[in-house]
Amino acid sequence: MGKIIGGVVAGYVTMVVLVFALFSLTWLVLGAGGAFQPESWDPSLIWVLLTIVLGLAAAIGGGYVAVATANDKRVVIWLIVVVLIIGLLSAVMMMFELDAGLGGRPESVSMFEAMGNARQPVWVAFLNPVLGVVGVLMGARMRGSPTSSL
Repeated sequence: MGKIIGGVVAGYVTMVVLVFALFSLTWLVLGAGGAFQPESWDPSLIWVLLTIVLGLAAAIGGGYVAVATANDKRVVIWLIVVVLIIGLLSAVMMMFELDAGLGGRPESVSMFEAMGNARQPVWVAFLNPVLGVVGVLMGARMRGSPTSSL
């Protein structure tokens, strides 16, 4: 059981690190003008599309690392449970966030200001856990067949 817990932790940490790294790189390439709609904290279409692709890529990496670490396919089920719980809780909490007078977006903002003020569409927030599940399954399949199967 310890290897499975280690695999879940390693897989989830991999996902978090990949999301941060990939989104930081994307921010450097696009900047505020490409990431947001004009004078708004709402994301641009390109940012939303990249969110989907990069989120899936991070989940694939997480699934791969989880199975490689635990060498047991049961880790996939547990990582999926963690991804679903955290993802759905985040989406529900986002639904109840108040837009407390953010106002218009200044032309120049830092990545951390963007992270704190961006307003992701609700449908994307609920799509993320689904992408997480699909990505974890894809990454686990890419890793191949460990010693113990589901």
